[in-house]
Amino acid sequence: MKNSIVGVLAFVLGSTSALAQKTEVDHLRALLQAAVTDSPVIRARESEVGAAQSEVQTARWQFWPTPSISVQKPDKALVIGTDSSVQILSLKQPLWTGGRLEAGVALASARQQVAQAAQQETRRDIALEVIQAYGDASTAKARVQVQEASLAVHKKLLEQIRRRAREGLNVKSDSALAESRRDAVLADLEFAKVALTISREKLRTLVGREVAEKLLVPGELLPPQTETEACIQQALQTDPSLQRMQAEARELQAIADSTASAFWPELSASVVQRHGDVSGRSSQVMLGFESKWGGGFANVTALQAAKQRQEAKNDDMDFRTRKISEQIRADHRNWRAALTRTHAFGDALSASQTVYESWDRQFVAGKKSWQDVMNAAREMAQTEIQLAEAQGSVSVYEWRLAVLSRGVDWVLQAKPEGL
Repeated sequence: MKNSIVGVLAFVLGSTSALAQKTEVDHLRALLQAAVTDSPVIRARESEVGAAQSEVQTARWQFWPTPSISVQKPDKALVIGTDSSVQILSLKQPLWTGGRLEAGVALASARQQVAQAAQQETRRDIALEVIQAYGDASTAKARVQVQEASLAVHKKLLEQIRRRAREGLNVKSDSALAESRRDAVLADLEFAKVALTISREKLRTLVGREVAEKLLVPGELLPPQTETEACIQQALQTDPSLQRMQAEARELQAIADSTASAFWPELSASVVQRHGDVSGRSSQVMLGFESKWGGGFANVTALQAAKQRQEAKNDDMDFRTRKISEQIRADHRNWRAALTRTHAFGDALSASQTVYESWDRQFVAGKKSWQDVMNAAREMAQTEIQLAEAQGSVSVYEWRLAVLSRGVDWVLQAKPEGL
């Protein structure tokens, strides 16, 4: 019987340590694909990108002539010799605007880039949430399996103690204490099941569908760069938040250019045709200058405000660069620490299994108490849970670092480069 119990625990360990199975990688990748494609938030960002693209076309149309039609109905008692209405047709073509139209196109293009970067930023954030939720669910699943195996051990020992109590080899208080140990394991099992249900529900919210019951530790995608600085440089090149800030800086520069263009008068050509006035029909071709200086020194102060916003945005980008470096360094350290814990808990589990097997044999021979055997079984279960948590952390940090340094699209590839 002891061999079968140990076999159950060994099976759980084997199932939670299969980090490199292709099916596990494909399963998590499929969840990520669904989350970053079908989420309502992603669809909202896509609509914003489409609107920004339309604004770019709108800005480019400003270079074309502007037609206008005016229909007026004069009072015949006051104006003699007119028709019942006067129609004015005009066509105005901007010739030189001091850079206003070019700044408008640059502004619309920058806003489009902001929308695209915001979309990628949202995809990254959702992907990180899915990875964390999947890791939590995987660890909770492993914890449930370990607690179920531990419960089987405690039930078996309880039956042995009850049988010995009936034979007079143990006191009845031993049975009561053994029952309390079993109930404690049962409570831990229920807690683990609740944690699994909660993490699966979070996954369902992120993915949009129910996730399969079979939740294993995520497979190893690709170990991150061993050099932290190299990983940071990759992250700085792909970080969508930093790209969004850079696009916002270009947007502010376009606003400043548009404000500066107001210092210059605009040159335009107009063609006007009138119908219905006292002269009958008349046509005019005109060149005109128009200034848009605003009241007082409004343009001067507006330009100062635009430049100050640019300086603030540059400071934001510097801080974001520091945050990226901090985050990558922290995740890299946690990944290395999780690897170390995995090796340590693996060795500890092997030792605790040996101790449990030995003490179980000595208990049957009457050389060890049942408390010693239960303590050994509990320690073995706790070590296995710690091992499963460490393995889950290794995979979560590997996937996190892959998303942060290489981007979501790289992670979603069927065969990423380097595998």
